[in-house]
Amino acid sequence: MKKYLLIVLSLFIYTCDDDPATPTDCLGVANGLATTDDCGVCDDNDTNNNTVLPDGSECVEDCAGVWGGTATEDCAGVCNGSAVVDCAGVCNGDGALDGDGACCASGTFDCAGTCDGTSALDACGVCDGPGIADGACDCDGNVNDCAGVCGGTAMEDNCGTCDTDPSNDCASDCNGVPGGTAVEDCNGVCEGTAQLDQCGVCEGDNSTCTDCAGVVNGTSVVDECGVCDGTGPAENYDCDGNCTATVDCAGVCAGTAVEDCNGTCNGTAVEDECGVCDGTGPAENYDCDGNCIATVDCAGVCGGDGIDADGDGECDVVLPSCSDYAGQNTIYVTEDGSVYYNADEAVGGFQFVIDGATFGSSSGGAAADNGFSVSGGGSTVLGFSFTGSTLPAGQGELLATMTFTGTPTGLSGITMSTASAANMHDTATTVLCAP
Repeated sequence: MKKYLLIVLSLFIYTCDDDPATPTDCLGVANGLATTDDCGVCDDNDTNNNTVLPDGSECVEDCAGVWGGTATEDCAGVCNGSAVVDCAGVCNGDGALDGDGACCASGTFDCAGTCDGTSALDACGVCDGPGIADGACDCDGNVNDCAGVCGGTAMEDNCGTCDTDPSNDCASDCNGVPGGTAVEDCNGVCEGTAQLDQCGVCEGDNSTCTDCAGVVNGTSVVDECGVCDGTGPAENYDCDGNCTATVDCAGVCAGTAVEDCNGTCNGTAVEDECGVCDGTGPAENYDCDGNCIATVDCAGVCGGDGIDADGDGECDVVLPSCSDYAGQNTIYVTEDGSVYYNADEAVGGFQFVIDGATFGSSSGGAAADNGFSVSGGGSTVLGFSFTGSTLPAGQGELLATMTFTGTPTGLSGITMSTASAANMHDTATTVLCAP
């Protein structure tokens, strides 16, 4: 029977060890019986609970109820209290040791260190000292000044004024009386009656500072002409009205008028570069002696523009351009019969004489374009419109192309009229132009 019980018990233990939920005791034994007591000892012996500590020393409960704790009661029975027994054996008493190690039950010492002694500090902090000396106001022996300030520097002057400013100390008057009111007059006599006048002169009569107008300390003065408060002579004049400067040709004192080279006051005539009064200077291209200072051209003209390009000893004829002919409201012609005109307004009619040739015929140009009738007799040419049309204004405009008998050298007797038949020509004679 025991054999079967042992087998069953072994199976039970084996089964419990394999169960992860099986509890262990403080010694790590599964389903063990060991426990930890209040002193921290783990065993399965309940007879030694709370008797020893893990290190084997005695385990007791302290005053705070802690097993194995260190809390103790003070002399007053207070757990973890601070009360102690003094040197007189009194719990929480005032007793203390003096300098010689003797116990003073009251714990009270005077300034000399005597238990329950009577020595005390004086006002200056000295034990059993005499305090502040008689008449002094502090421990350093200072006394109060006249203002009641301990150690102050205020002093009372002869007039009874107490302050620290010696500059305002009471002075004695001229009679030697401190704070007295007696003063010296301007003559230095104490309590004398002499006074300064308004000019600052002792016993004066104000005459030394009275101006020329009789005003004391006034600002009026006599000018250089002897006039009180006067302005002096006029500029450039003396006190008698005489001019002190130079009188100009116009009779003005200090005036700026001068005579010109003709002797005219303020005149504009001047000498030209040749020394001639109001002259025009030398002629163009000549000096003051009439000598030509320019180049003499092929025609013998000083500064002329004649050109002898072919070297035949005669000046070549240089014709102006037909497209840029100088002059307004005029007519000019080429050697081959092309007639041109300049006009600053519309032309209603024209007439001219051909120099050196006679008229043959006319065609084209502005005359034909605008329906003008152009005719001629001998060397005279006439042009106008039966319908009232006009030639347009312009510069270097082709009037017509004409045929001549002979070679023209220019035009003369030129007349031009406006659309209202008013005369408008400016130049009556022209020379040939170059196309």
